[in-house]
Amino acid sequence: MTSKLARITPVFMLAWLSACGGGGGSPTEPPAAAAPAEVLNGISVPLAPDPVANAATLAGVDSNANALRDDVERELAMASASPTVFTRSVAVASAQQALVSNSPTTREQAQARTKAVVCAMQAALATGQGALDVLDALLNTDERRAAYATQGALVGAISTADLGDCP
Repeated sequence: MTSKLARITPVFMLAWLSACGGGGGSPTEPPAAAAPAEVLNGISVPLAPDPVANAATLAGVDSNANALRDDVERELAMASASPTVFTRSVAVASAQQALVSNSPTTREQAQARTKAVVCAMQAALATGQGALDVLDALLNTDERRAAYATQGALVGAISTADLGDCP
């Protein structure tokens, strides 16, 4: 999994969008008190979550309330070549995780989440460094893969032009 994370894949992102859609958003609750952290590759990240607790729900463990599972955030930190790549990768992964943990029930919701992923990816590409591919890490249980497939079925065929401009 880490070898896949180590690749910067803007082309993969575009292929993924045309095949499956995306989405996301920001957390609706204020961040919790600072969670215990450690430094990996020069980046402060949450401690490794308990694997059983992390796999128990679609959302997994997010001790720092940044809309990204702690295990995925740790993978990104270990694979990031720079703080910019890490920051942009977290934004993309958070938007992608919303597809799994906040599964939409309507096509409109699915399109809104797709737009959030598209916009995060466009911002990452604008840095000239792209973002890391974390889809394998995000979809690490049967339940998470099923939730992601539901999102793709709701979105159906869609082009990025259908989504409108990013803010």
